[in-house]
Amino acid sequence: MLEEKNKEITDSIFYSRRIQRSVLPAKEKVAKLLASYFIFFRPKDIVSGDFYWAERSLDKRKIFFSVADCTGHGVPGAMVSLIATRALNTALREQGIDVASQILDSVNDSMIESFTDAETGTVIKDGMDISLCSLEYNSDTNVSFQYAGAQNSVWIVRPESDENLVVNNESIEPNLIFAGYKLFEIKADKQPIGYFEGRKNFRNNNATLKKGDRVYLYSDGFADQFGGDKGKKFKYKTLKELILSAQEVSMNEQYGSIRNAFYDWKREFEQIDDVCLMGVEV
Repeated sequence: MLEEKNKEITDSIFYSRRIQRSVLPAKEKVAKLLASYFIFFRPKDIVSGDFYWAERSLDKRKIFFSVADCTGHGVPGAMVSLIATRALNTALREQGIDVASQILDSVNDSMIESFTDAETGTVIKDGMDISLCSLEYNSDTNVSFQYAGAQNSVWIVRPESDENLVVNNESIEPNLIFAGYKLFEIKADKQPIGYFEGRKNFRNNNATLKKGDRVYLYSDGFADQFGGDKGKKFKYKTLKELILSAQEVSMNEQYGSIRNAFYDWKREFEQIDDVCLMGVEV
């Protein structure tokens, strides 16, 4: 009897994975939107609270892409991810919003409404951290870039010899210089998507990127993974150095380097969280 129940539950979860995978953008779709990219996506369980998303604006001018980390993992996290994906599609494709921060504001409203009990008014404090970017190709060299984030920052990498990144008309210093490249970090707003005391509208960040710049979005699963000789966390600085050390190769080859580094580090340790890391070459 117990084995039969376990099989029913497991079958239901595997069916949930089919549903979740059908909602994630197919490789063919992402490849049409982003010519050079990789996505390292490794759920902790059968289904994932992390997800990635890519879509074109209604006027076809802007390409949006995102990585999100929903509350929890497994089935609860996956349920939140489906609601969040629907909210992103509604904001961009139905409401026609094409400003990253305003999309997050709309998603925030939708998710709070979704997690509010209609009878009691009680708000379930589930939500997500997310980084949302857009690219608009204006010329052969310059690309308009937008970013808005809830807890999750974005990293932009270019050669050390290039000029510093200018964000919102201000030059910013690199967060890290390593192996002949420099990494700039645009900080997220310190509030999640979902219920939050003292919530404010999200901040929109604008920059002009150059062809060849590389943009990285991530959840916390990779940096927080325990492993190595001493069973310690991988940490964000090590992840940044890993990315910078792989800049001489294509995005597809970077995927292999990052995948190998994750499993070489994790070894026999249990995976503690969902992992999603996305790299996009402009």
